[in-house]
Amino acid sequence: MAPKVKISLMSRVQGPVQAFLRPAMWIPGLRNIRYHTETRQFSQSAADINQALVRIFTTYQAQVEDGTGPGLLGNHLVLHTMDTAKGYFEIHSYTPNAEWLDVIQAYVTPSGSGCSVRLRSWSSGVLPTIIPLAPLLNIAFFFFPFAGRDPKIGWTNSARVREIFAKLQ
Repeated sequence: MAPKVKISLMSRVQGPVQAFLRPAMWIPGLRNIRYHTETRQFSQSAADINQALVRIFTTYQAQVEDGTGPGLLGNHLVLHTMDTAKGYFEIHSYTPNAEWLDVIQAYVTPSGSGCSVRLRSWSSGVLPTIIPLAPLLNIAFFFFPFAGRDPKIGWTNSARVREIFAKLQ
């Protein structure tokens, strides 16, 4: 059984601000080392894929909150926006302990008899959101090069996208 994970009050307050500002995404050349996007076509309807994404994200969140599983790469998820009518999802993914914030966005668009799904995942800043004033400090350090790489899974943002697409298959 995995340990229960709770996100700190500091990250709950600062995370949405940092996700909105996205300081790590400001410089195109540096953005590429901490960003991954991929689009795939599905034969299912957009409504079916929207329901599947809701199920996937809520399952990941519940696994981490109740300690029954690792969630998405072991991170705590906050379901920030889930608009099935528009086919838009924004998930805030916090690493355990330090609470670095990564943002996942999903766009579901009807396409012919099926739909297309575009997933984007990126790191939001060099400093974790548990640090007081992290969004402001990350603005000051927006030029600092860093990348999310795990020796077991490779680039974390591409691993997130791959894992979500695998669940949609």
